Amino acid sequence: MDLYERFLAQAKEGGVVILAGAGVSAIPPSSLPNWVSLNKMIVGALCERIETYLNRPGYIGDLQQWINTRLNERSFPPDYQSQILEENCGDTYFKALQSLDVSVTNPVHEIIAWLARQGFINAIVTTNFDCLLEKALEKQGVLYEVAYDPSTYKSCANWLETRTSIIPIPVLKVHGSVKDSSSMIDTLKQRLLKRNENLDKCLETLLSKYFWLVAGFSAADLETDPNYLQVIPCAGKSPGLIYVQWPGEKELSVGAKQLQSAYSGKFLLKKEELEPWLLSICRSLKLSELSVEEESANANTLAQVDNNLQKWASSLHPAAAVNCLSSIFEANGETPAAFRLLHRFWKDVYSKDRTGSDFEHYRFNHGRLGMGYGQLSLVEDLQSTAGEESFQNLLRIREKDPRALAWLSLTFLWAGNIEPALSFLEEAEKALAKMGLPFETQIDIWLALQEVRYLLLMPETFEEVQNFVREWSFIEKMAEKAGDLPRQAKTTVLASLVLAEYPNFYEIFMQENTRQILSRAERLNDPNINGFKYLAEGRFQTTQRNGRAARIALQKASNNLSSAGRLPWVIFAQIELIKAYLDEAKQVKIDDYDALLVRLKDMLAQLNNLIDRYQIFLPWFEEVIGQICYCYNDGEKAREAFERAIAYAHRMGLKSKENLLKKYLA
Repeated sequence: MDLYERFLAQAKEGGVVILAGAGVSAIPPSSLPNWVSLNKMIVGALCERIETYLNRPGYIGDLQQWINTRLNERSFPPDYQSQILEENCGDTYFKALQSLDVSVTNPVHEIIAWLARQGFINAIVTTNFDCLLEKALEKQGVLYEVAYDPSTYKSCANWLETRTSIIPIPVLKVHGSVKDSSSMIDTLKQRLLKRNENLDKCLETLLSKYFWLVAGFSAADLETDPNYLQVIPCAGKSPGLIYVQWPGEKELSVGAKQLQSAYSGKFLLKKEELEPWLLSICRSLKLSELSVEEESANANTLAQVDNNLQKWASSLHPAAAVNCLSSIFEANGETPAAFRLLHRFWKDVYSKDRTGSDFEHYRFNHGRLGMGYGQLSLVEDLQSTAGEESFQNLLRIREKDPRALAWLSLTFLWAGNIEPALSFLEEAEKALAKMGLPFETQIDIWLALQEVRYLLLMPETFEEVQNFVREWSFIEKMAEKAGDLPRQAKTTVLASLVLAEYPNFYEIFMQENTRQILSRAERLNDPNINGFKYLAEGRFQTTQRNGRAARIALQKASNNLSSAGRLPWVIFAQIELIKAYLDEAKQVKIDDYDALLVRLKDMLAQLNNLIDRYQIFLPWFEEVIGQICYCYNDGEKAREAFERAIAYAHRMGLKSKENLLKKYLA
């Protein structure tokens, strides 16, 4: 028999399993938003909350459109957005998802319930938070048991192991239910954590025994976690799987292609509208005509969801809403806009709202982006007050949030003021050594400290490099254990930047495990992660004197770091890029050396306009001027530039850089 006939045979003999995704509830008149649309609506509710509070209608409308475009293009994953939101407003975020608690079912819900009533469905697995499938089952008089949290997953696992009939039908809600916000699973971090063992047991039982029909499910989660819902690990034991693709999709998603590959000869793809295709199954099973109770076609559930989200956003502390939205902007490469929003709020916030943990977190974000990121050079219109307030906010918050100590160290580093930079670095290291800090705080401190250490305290001996790798491994495992892929990737790219200075270590480091982390993080499209990844690659290629490869990597680094708003690191990447051009010119025949010199002079002129604000890079800046002069046979100017570089390094107390420059000069 072909796969479809086997599916029908199993439906008749003992039932099949339906996996219902968001696309099932998106069908009218239910018309619930899909995963992407819901995230766009959440951003819209946050924008409305902030614009109303600031009394600035349309203030962030353009940025809202940019985020919507990124979500539509899948270049900003919804589960990454949800992780950002949960980190900025806590468990309150999950109350936003309860906005999906509506009561209008659609024909697909009704057909699934009808098939269940006739005994052709063994179990229903759904990724949806809503309770519309349950309502449809009730209307058809079908007995069912819902499993949506650890205790009910355990009961379901026991029932599946001992049952002798399909009644009651288990409804397995793998992401929780709107009825209990604490049961909901939505963030990237949650999805990457090991699933509940009893839920896994339920899924393994259903996958190994029964044919599955997958409907309204994008399979996007499989891109980040191939073990998601056990669907791929259990492919070898599965009788088969039918995947219904919405006709409006031009091609299968990456996750759906992974499913197709895993199930191979047991995978049937149907590109059909759900309602008519499910009705054709009913006819194939020779069911009597379905009697569907008509829901109101005018039921405006989308407006109801939007209204619920507006109420949720209005319940947030205004600082929490600002934190959420600015962090979303930052992750999408709009850090200058994020800082503008943070500082606009600082200027307009009511006195009564300058209290509480949300406002303290706001202070940290304002200080981190303004001073630690070096945003002030990009936000000229706010520079008159932003710098002082941003700096003061880091000082105000350092007792309550030790991350501020690490960012204060960076603040002084950019100014070339090494003594206080090292002093705050020492304080941050002491804070990091204390017990009881949340893992996010520990990792964030470590990340900021690595930026300082890279320029001031590079490991010098073989033993020091080994110790650094061990330290990174401990921090990275902490992030992995928590399911925090963004932080796992950030620790990895900063470690690779340090190790790029030691080619043998770098090549060992960039083996399978490291590449796997970075490969999984590509889906995030985070410019901070990508910027440091390419900066490390560029530095490594420079040590190998591979000018062309270094130039390509460093150009990507510069573009990403610029998008991330990390201007100090853009300066560093541009200096390294000039070196890469010089190396490439030595390796390949260039017809017009004068044209290259003009390009390099233009790059130096642009850097010269910024370098005074980030004086730490003066030794590197003068060094590259000396290298250009040397390559163009102007020895006297090269010597003068190297002597200036040495003087700057000496003045700042950069001993290792000073010694290296003296070797170059000699």
